[in-house]
Amino acid sequence: MVFKKPYGFLIKHFRLIHLILTGLYIYLAIKVNRILRYYINFGAGIASKLDANNYITSYYIIAILLAIGICLVIYILMRHKKKPRMLYIILILFSFVVALVIQYSYQGLETIYISVLDTKSLRLYQDLLRILSLFQYFAIAVVLVRGLGFDIKKFNFVQDLEELDIDIHDDEEVELTLNGTDSVVRKIRRNVRELKYYYFENKVFINIIVIVILAVGIFSWFFNVQVIHKVYQQNESFSTDEFTFQVLASYITNRGFDNQEIMDDDTSFVVVRMNIGSRSGSRELNTGNLILKVNHHNYSIDKRYVSRFADLGSAYRNQKIDGAETYLFIYLIQNEDISKKMKIVYAEAKTVYLDPVMLDQVKDTKNYSLGETIDLSQSSLGSGSFKVQLLEVQDSFSYPYQYEMGGQIYTNQLSISSRQNTILHLVITSSYPYGLTDYSFLERYAKLYYKVEDKEYSSSAFDDKTPGNYKDGLYLSVDKKILDASNIWFVIQVRNCQYVYTLK
Repeated sequence: MVFKKPYGFLIKHFRLIHLILTGLYIYLAIKVNRILRYYINFGAGIASKLDANNYITSYYIIAILLAIGICLVIYILMRHKKKPRMLYIILILFSFVVALVIQYSYQGLETIYISVLDTKSLRLYQDLLRILSLFQYFAIAVVLVRGLGFDIKKFNFVQDLEELDIDIHDDEEVELTLNGTDSVVRKIRRNVRELKYYYFENKVFINIIVIVILAVGIFSWFFNVQVIHKVYQQNESFSTDEFTFQVLASYITNRGFDNQEIMDDDTSFVVVRMNIGSRSGSRELNTGNLILKVNHHNYSIDKRYVSRFADLGSAYRNQKIDGAETYLFIYLIQNEDISKKMKIVYAEAKTVYLDPVMLDQVKDTKNYSLGETIDLSQSSLGSGSFKVQLLEVQDSFSYPYQYEMGGQIYTNQLSISSRQNTILHLVITSSYPYGLTDYSFLERYAKLYYKVEDKEYSSSAFDDKTPGNYKDGLYLSVDKKILDASNIWFVIQVRNCQYVYTLK
């Protein structure tokens, strides 16, 4: 078998290699000019913003890496032959510049596709691409001259090529002859041995090709996964030209804040809690861009039932967003899609995978005693706390209060009582989101239970008797039999989280 060292091969195919390099630069020039033409047409109003996505691909990276690899190989050859090699250093740097400008122009295309690109930025992209195009024409001309071998006085590439001097060491041939039988084993061993010889004779050239191929593959994968088609998870932020987004939580339910079923057919709701910030000024969000994709089904935001989810937060109703705000987005989906992977896709460009919590199934029950604090941050409320410090049960309470008359301060007593029921006094330390108060929190989420002579009851009365200026807790009208109770407790259920709070 005949082996050839790489330098002789490179010298013999010097012009062909430069023609290939010229083809790569022509492809990149066509790519840049197509993007420039779109920017010009878009600025003139004759191109649709939806077409911007058609110009975003990662194939140009392959062409750039191949061009860099070829320039690097020729650079090594010229260095070995002690010939001028500055041109190839310049071409390598120029290739990196082309990659940077194309990638930067892609940011503008994404902005056009999902939001609005201002006139100043549009002109900047046009100017950068025009300047790059001029330099690309010059690079193509220089490389093409070397590929065709024109004998130009200034460069004299024919003379340069002759001076590369292919000698016996650059193109020496080695012939190996194997004697013996033609058995399969011998053929395999001979082929393996010949491959090894070929590799060692051409190690530098083969290693460069392998490195370039690996670099192209790894960079293409990284660029597609982490840049063009990056997928986000809940609590990860992403930005567009107009807004920043962060999906804080997501839920699946068919019950409203009153724990009553909303739909009686084969549908449920996906509720997405999202923090949205305006990047400049006050502006309205186009909710048509927020699509829920499940099992090849696309669901749009449904605003008909937003009032049923008031306990989860405030729904977005086309408000102007100024700064950062947290809103709910509600989607009505088929029950057959509940178990499937769900993702929010914004303007077909940004994807967030959801990890929804089933709110109609109690996932955990925790027990607390008087004086202990319930942390509500793990519930669907997302924040808040509740603690009862003191419990008193009497038929009536005397509540002192002050008032002013004629410039004098007087103290009076207010009797807090109920004709048919008794009064439960609770001293409470708490905090709640969404404007909840102690009474509205307990009225919405809690039931009061008590035990008399080993029999369990649920209080049918639960009315607020708290004076308006009393801020330390509640006075509640409850069943009269609670006076004889041996045990009193609240069962507080916030969607899928249940807390048993023992008062006595």
